[in-house]
Amino acid sequence: MAIGALRETRRVSAGTVRWGSPRAAGPVAAGSVGSLRQVDLAIDEYLPADVLDLVRPTPVQDVPGIDWLAKVAHDRVAALRGFLTGWYADVVPIPASSEPPSMRLPQPLADFYRLAAEKPIIYGVHNRIADPGELRYSDGLVAIAHENQGVWTKLIDPSQDDPVVKNHGDLGWFDPVTGAPAAPAGTIERLSDFLLQFALVEAVMSAPFAGHATIGVTDLERVAERMRMLPLPPANFPENPTRIYVAPGLVAIAFPFEGLQLSVASRQRCALREWRNPGFEWDAFNG
Repeated sequence: MAIGALRETRRVSAGTVRWGSPRAAGPVAAGSVGSLRQVDLAIDEYLPADVLDLVRPTPVQDVPGIDWLAKVAHDRVAALRGFLTGWYADVVPIPASSEPPSMRLPQPLADFYRLAAEKPIIYGVHNRIADPGELRYSDGLVAIAHENQGVWTKLIDPSQDDPVVKNHGDLGWFDPVTGAPAAPAGTIERLSDFLLQFALVEAVMSAPFAGHATIGVTDLERVAERMRMLPLPPANFPENPTRIYVAPGLVAIAFPFEGLQLSVASRQRCALREWRNPGFEWDAFNG
């Protein structure tokens, strides 16, 4: 059965040079220092879902629920625990360190650390929460999280139970959904808000199965009809504002970047089956 033409997407030399870079232009003689080591091929067009399922079947699995969502309004720490416990249930825990923290920690951060100690993926793979050993006072505040390129840092006063998060750096603002020229005045970001939003965004970033697309506002309205929006103000990362949506086994984020970007992700491929034909075109999709 013919399934489509193949095209070359990448070559890798015996060194570390990748074809397509200025150093890798042109043919390479056999046996030379830059000899061919690997060629990646891709099919020109997406395979139909029924063909994909023959190649790599999608088993039906239990997916984490969203019971924790009902706790967001009155107990965001419990919501955080509920989400992280369910979402990363498939991750094998490692022995946690018994070393006590060097300072008093607010409960939201202490609970986050207890879970992350056994499953370090929770610390983040895109942006990152500082581990307990990295916490230091500076002018009465402690940096608890960093953007991966140093664009922003999140700081708190750990002597408070659920401190206000202070931002160091430029968060920017562009909202293609509402057209609002600036972030709403008076928005307060509490530690428990930030940690829950961080956990959800990083769940998308680390998920093995996902779809990514550039969409329009009407497409986002369809997403909102199929998922539940996190009942908090939008997050200010990875872009400001970032809207977060959840459904059983799924987390989605929508944010401004060269238009409006959408990522829908899961740790179970079967959760994405119903998103194979969402009414818009995926830029990338492995569900």
